[in-house]
Amino acid sequence: MELPKISENLQKRIISAGLLAPVVLFIIWRGGALYDTLIVLAAVIMSFEWSGIVNSPNKPDIDAETRKKWMTYGIFY
Repeated sequence: MELPKISENLQKRIISAGLLAPVVLFIIWRGGALYDTLIVLAAVIMSFEWSGIVNSPNKPDIDAETRKKWMTYGIFY
């Protein structure tokens, strides 16, 4: 039985997750200022990802009002 092929993008994400997971788990276990920094960094990365999804050029039929509404929803997310 042959395994299904995965995209190069997914391969990179799996490898980076495997490398970063031990570091993140250590930071969570350790706590303190390092943990606070990790949380802020994660929030910043998530906001960039959300903005990229909402403002994707693959969705040209979405008007500016709808994009603004989804960006606002992202704050609560």
